[in-house]
Amino acid sequence: MTVIVLIVEAVTVTILYQTAINQQKSRLIETVDSQARFIEAVARFNKIYNTTFPLGKKEATLRQIIDAHSMYRGFGETGEFTLSVKKKDQIIFLLSHRHYDRNQLKPVPWDSPLAEPMRQALSGRSGTIIGLDYRGEKVLAAYEPVAELNLGIVAKIDLAEVRQPFIRAGLLSGSVAVLIITIGVALFFKITNPLLKNLEEKSEQVKRFAYTMAHDLKNPTIALCGLTNRLRNKHGHLLDEKGRESCDQIINSSEQMAALIEHINTYILTQKKLLKFEEVKLTELFQEIQYEFNTPLMHRRIALTAPANLPVIKADRLALLRVLRNLVQNALKYGGEGLDEIKIGYTESDRFHILSVKDNGVGIPEEDYDKIFVLWEQGRNSSSTEGLGFGLAIVQEIAEQHGGKAWCEPGKHAGVEFFLSISKRL
Repeated sequence: MTVIVLIVEAVTVTILYQTAINQQKSRLIETVDSQARFIEAVARFNKIYNTTFPLGKKEATLRQIIDAHSMYRGFGETGEFTLSVKKKDQIIFLLSHRHYDRNQLKPVPWDSPLAEPMRQALSGRSGTIIGLDYRGEKVLAAYEPVAELNLGIVAKIDLAEVRQPFIRAGLLSGSVAVLIITIGVALFFKITNPLLKNLEEKSEQVKRFAYTMAHDLKNPTIALCGLTNRLRNKHGHLLDEKGRESCDQIINSSEQMAALIEHINTYILTQKKLLKFEEVKLTELFQEIQYEFNTPLMHRRIALTAPANLPVIKADRLALLRVLRNLVQNALKYGGEGLDEIKIGYTESDRFHILSVKDNGVGIPEEDYDKIFVLWEQGRNSSSTEGLGFGLAIVQEIAEQHGGKAWCEPGKHAGVEFFLSISKRL
């Protein structure tokens, strides 16, 4: 469905853009043809009736045309007429330009890649083209020869001006599409999450469907982000500030949605994965966590510690590693500027091994204690996708798969301490 929406959107914008190009071509052809015929009519009149101008009949016609266009600004934001003659190996412009060389017209070499529409007109051809004008800007142009005076006339408009409303429309519709898809995904999984918990025989089918849907949504989301990034980098100069901001918003929303889908996939896989219970050396797990987070810990001067003689317990090694990773990462993300210590601890009871991760950061509001392990509930004042409860929901899921539970308590002086109990009867 997502792919279909994006394809329909792209096709619609493309069709509208091509229609606008064709309509603009028709207007330019009509305009340049009428101008050429008008100039030829003036030239014929002067040829018959003008016998007094000292510089000749052709020059009289050129003076009249130049004078008639001297007060004409052009059309649209960038549209203009250009009139030229070929002298030796150069294109000489006769009407003042609307742009950078208004009063000191610069000739263009005949073999230059610039002024391609005018080169076609001076070669005796008529038609339309998308090519470079005398400035090197890509333009949509209609060109026509003026046979009576051996001149060429071009009516042109910057292609960027034609494209701009369609780029804006594409960005706006893209933003709306990302928003709708994100809301749809969030609502879908929030509604189906209770089913994933309660259904037994049919739950593998529901989870498989949810995982497939999330996976299928990820690819077009990444594609939308990449295409918008490319648009921003290649055509950013065609956009105004609002257009560039829209690009940034689409990229940011797409990245957030991709992250959300990745969290959903991880959560579903955690529920689907068959655990492999084995002897796990907790000291080795701690060393892996310490190595993985070494760079941010050193950069922020945070000490990560654990007891010297951690035991060997029976558990799923990768699942336990994910728990410790999530809890340490949680402390680093939300512990605040004053965080300077994270402690991994171990105790036991008759029935459970109990792991803990404690930090001395900003802590968690007491009203959040009961909900931070619930999916889609936000804790630690976070409004990002990372604050939607995926990490701690995964911790709770893994704890339950090990016959235990997860919970948290406030630190004695500061911060928060998370606990994970693991049954000794696995």
